[in-house]
Amino acid sequence: MIYLESQITSNQPDIDTLRSRLINSLDGLKLLLMAWARYEDELDGKRKENAQDNRIDWGRVARRFLEND
Repeated sequence: MIYLESQITSNQPDIDTLRSRLINSLDGLKLLLMAWARYEDELDGKRKENAQDNRIDWGRVARRFLEND
């Protein structure tokens, strides 16, 4: 993580580098969301309810975070 941060702040990336980073970030976010969806889909009973509650809670936290910007 420290390496990634130093790469971002150490120089001014060109537009192609920024575009590539944005695409990679989007791909990572999609992968994370698909992984959670699969995880939740494979659960049953109380564990599935708990996972759904966690998803809803994180959605609320994200919404509040974005509203404060």
